[in-house]
Amino acid sequence: MGGDGIFATSFTIEALDRETGQWGEVGVLPEARAGCAVAVVGTKIHVFGGGGGMSDAFLSTWTAFDVADGTWTKLPASARALPHAFCHGCAVQG
Repeated sequence: MGGDGIFATSFTIEALDRETGQWGEVGVLPEARAGCAVAVVGTKIHVFGGGGGMSDAFLSTWTAFDVADGTWTKLPASARALPHAFCHGCAVQG
């Protein structure tokens, strides 16, 4: 998801087709970003952090895409969220 590098942001979401081994565009992020973290919980793909380009170098926003109904939801910022997290990883426990 997103672009490559702090100034090369993208709205693109790509997925790997496991049958063909090819990557293809499958959706669009609500805001361009690069270096974000992604975690899947249930039917939602959570996207947070990363860079927003030259005008907004780091993002602290958090959005979730619900694959069940195809909608994006902007989620409230968490007190536990790392400010200015860029090129970071995440894991889901439970």
